[in-house]
Amino acid sequence: MAHDDPTAEVTEVLQAFIRNACVNDGTADSGEEVRSADLVTNYLEGTGLDLEYYEPHAGRRSVLAKIEGSDPNAPGLMLMGHTDVVPVDRQSWYGNPFELDERDGRLYGRGSADMKSFVAIVLAFAPEFARRGLRQPLHIALSYDEEVGCIGVGRLIADLEIAGIRPDA
Repeated sequence: MAHDDPTAEVTEVLQAFIRNACVNDGTADSGEEVRSADLVTNYLEGTGLDLEYYEPHAGRRSVLAKIEGSDPNAPGLMLMGHTDVVPVDRQSWYGNPFELDERDGRLYGRGSADMKSFVAIVLAFAPEFARRGLRQPLHIALSYDEEVGCIGVGRLIADLEIAGIRPDA
């Protein structure tokens, strides 16, 4: 997806996330965030970032992308986001909520104002960070199930702590 125009690249990634329609209604089998985890994997494979996956429930996958950095003593940075959205009332939407729509210079789509734009920006620039190298470690944690029960976020944090990565440090 690499573009010369970063805005176009972020918009393309954002559209892909919105089309995934990872709707979390609070039940264990909803969300299917594995679609967005696969998008992250396809986008970041071969860029120099180390990728790890956490899927404690089928179809509910979190991804951790890491750049270790050149200075192991430098403080790290963790960027966290989520890949699910709450259910949508289609009658209250102008157009399809799972298509990116530009109106009056603004972008609309389910999740575009809550996390999907941030995740798209981080993904668009992460390969450049890996290419240039960083002094400090960078971890990008993208979890499932933030919208309803925070099970995915809690599980990801617990898994990271077991792996020796402290999100609160």
